[in-house]
Amino acid sequence: MNLKTQFVFLFTILLVLTACEKDENPTDTSLVKSGVFCANQGKFPDGNGSVSWLTNDQLKSSDLYEDRNPGLKLGNTVQSIYFNANQYFIAVNNAKNITITDESFKLIKTLEVQSLPRYFVGWGNKTIVSSWGINGAQGEINVISENNNVERTVKFNGAPEKMLVHNNRLWVTLSNGFSVDSILVQFSLPDFTMLTYQTLAKGPNSMVMDASNNLYVLCEGHFDWLTGQSYEGALFKWQENGSSVKLFNLPQGCVNLCLDKSQNTLYFNDYAAVYKFKIGDNNFEKLKLTTEPSSIYGLAIDEPNKILYYTDPKDFASQGSLISLNLDSGVSRSYPVGVAPGQIFIRN
Repeated sequence: MNLKTQFVFLFTILLVLTACEKDENPTDTSLVKSGVFCANQGKFPDGNGSVSWLTNDQLKSSDLYEDRNPGLKLGNTVQSIYFNANQYFIAVNNAKNITITDESFKLIKTLEVQSLPRYFVGWGNKTIVSSWGINGAQGEINVISENNNVERTVKFNGAPEKMLVHNNRLWVTLSNGFSVDSILVQFSLPDFTMLTYQTLAKGPNSMVMDASNNLYVLCEGHFDWLTGQSYEGALFKWQENGSSVKLFNLPQGCVNLCLDKSQNTLYFNDYAAVYKFKIGDNNFEKLKLTTEPSSIYGLAIDEPNKILYYTDPKDFASQGSLISLNLDSGVSRSYPVGVAPGQIFIRN
């Protein structure tokens, strides 16, 4: 073999080895089109918040953001995740920013805000985020435009939590920040004119709308550590005519109201149990869990699969669990996720 032939042979071998090396470490640009997403708050204040991704009953990633953006971390504290207008939005609460990714979970933009972002709701191609003020009393909602800038801010004296958009109306719960709120606010869209401002029980935190346009609002109540006084939670029915009716009192700490596909059964949780309420009944009942958690933090229902998901944060410092419960068969499965798993977002 002459010198020229040896050079060509060695060069070919080098190309093959280089190609093999690249194939072993591909850059994953596949779309994240569906699944169950868990916002892991992380251990405060270590900045190790993350998003776990479960699909087809398999945990695909315990930290999807870092997997798709090597060397980057979401930070402190990952409050919630949402999908709208072909993008994922992640509220990083104490870092005061909103991380925006494309559908492959690659970073598009980190949107800095002046407040502590909490939860999202879609409004066409725009996305609305609720935020607490630094002192928990002067919160706001921010409207994020199609080009991922804040185009409008509406300020509150209270602490906005979860929201709902329906028929050109926006409902906002003012819940327990560092202060105590008991308010449900309704705005018209697109002008954000305030239509109603109603006092409910303490700590309204989540809402669902049934097929008859009745809005159900869950209030978690409040415990005053200074006085030792305890306020019960409650479930309200807010009707189209603007009136609200308390259906019944609830254990303190009830959160995460969700509605099944048939739109006749509500689910929610406190730290110790999951409850269900069939619309039209006189009371609620405790759901039997085949996998008992140490506590319950997040809750969501996957329709049409009739699977209820809830999170067990354990000690809020080590790896938590995401637990699925098939509402038909009663079969339960547990998946290891990040630290302090909280809000669950489901995209089918």
